[in-house]
Amino acid sequence: MARVFGTIAILLCAQAAWAGLVPGFVGGDFESTTVINQNSWTAGTDLLNQWYADPAMAIATSGSNSYLANQETGPFNTFATLRGAVQAMPVPSAGTYSFTADYQAGSDSNAQIFGFSALLVNPGAVVPLSGQALLNTPGGAAAIMSNVAPGNGTFDGNWHSLPPQTFTITPAEASQYSYLVFVTYNNRAADAAGDQTAPANVDNYVVANAVPEPLTMAALGMGIAGLGGYIRRRRIAAK
Repeated sequence: MARVFGTIAILLCAQAAWAGLVPGFVGGDFESTTVINQNSWTAGTDLLNQWYADPAMAIATSGSNSYLANQETGPFNTFATLRGAVQAMPVPSAGTYSFTADYQAGSDSNAQIFGFSALLVNPGAVVPLSGQALLNTPGGAAAIMSNVAPGNGTFDGNWHSLPPQTFTITPAEASQYSYLVFVTYNNRAADAAGDQTAPANVDNYVVANAVPEPLTMAALGMGIAGLGGYIRRRRIAAK
């Protein structure tokens, strides 16, 4: 029985590694997360594993839920009123990863902009946190998840989940770049009065391994092989 439990433990560990969160990424549930407000994020100067956001972005609370909210007010301008947030981490090992998030957008899908990107950068790269530059890839950076936007049918003022997005970091990219940067940006849609009052909120960022790494696959294979061998020996002994 000890062998059975040992094999099960191996399988469970392999499964956990397969679907586990990427180490080093500070989750975006914003219940216990801080945000540093400034106009840009600079690789190699600003902190890793810390959310940075434009001064118009702040953590808001509704009931028991906290989330990152765009609180920009005033006259509406589609691109000039874009506000964003970033979090960076050391580049993980080469592999395929998944990303998802929750979002709440206003009802005017023709005016409101939502987007999510992932960039590979080196020290010195500057990621702006406001304006149309949020839609562009900084010089020297590589976009591996570029301007993923929710569907227009979900711009209704309710919370929705972005369908899981996958992106791949190649071995060459893992050795060429120092940081993986996640970018989110949005504006607040104009209502009939021409101001910005519609919601533009994000929450529950999750970055996870989408495809098991070679060592994980090896552990899983060993576990399955060990379990199969044990079952065969028990059958032979029972005859």
